[in-house]
Amino acid sequence: MLQKLNFGITGLAILMLAGCVQQVVDGDKTVYSVAIWVPCLTAGFGLAVFLYGLWFAAFRNPRNWCGYPIMALGLIGGGFMTWIPLRDQTIVDPQHFEIHAGNYHHSVQFAELESINVRRTESTDSKGRLVQHYYFDCRLKTGKVAQIAVGGDVAKAALPQIVELCRSKAIPITNDELIDDLLSETVF
Repeated sequence: MLQKLNFGITGLAILMLAGCVQQVVDGDKTVYSVAIWVPCLTAGFGLAVFLYGLWFAAFRNPRNWCGYPIMALGLIGGGFMTWIPLRDQTIVDPQHFEIHAGNYHHSVQFAELESINVRRTESTDSKGRLVQHYYFDCRLKTGKVAQIAVGGDVAKAALPQIVELCRSKAIPITNDELIDDLLSETVF
């Protein structure tokens, strides 16, 4: 049992070293997205749960109905959880940046950007732990303020490039010390 546990921990450590966020540079455009192994691993886990439920229902105790919910959990959970990371993407080029996170999408043109205020909010989760959320409050030249969540791993990976482009275009960033706090958090 201990040997299997060590094998599992070693495999997980190797996957973490491989990184979750991949960066693809195409000319002056950079695309940050979730590495392909993440949804593949999730789909594999869902398939393993489904097969365990099938084995449980068919061979272990055919008269017991407990295998069927396990099979459904493997199909629904594995299928749904595989799809979610495929939607996370951040695109940065000299003209704009876009952040896609699930159904959330926001695009900001640097030419329309007047300033950025970095903001952190704090809340507690259901277990009482402190959770920090980071936002870019982008003040546009039209007077509107766009609130953009930048706390996801894919958006975090793109932050240094976004900040560098803002500074090169003389776009002021207030509370930029919060960016260092955000970047000091772990990005896999």
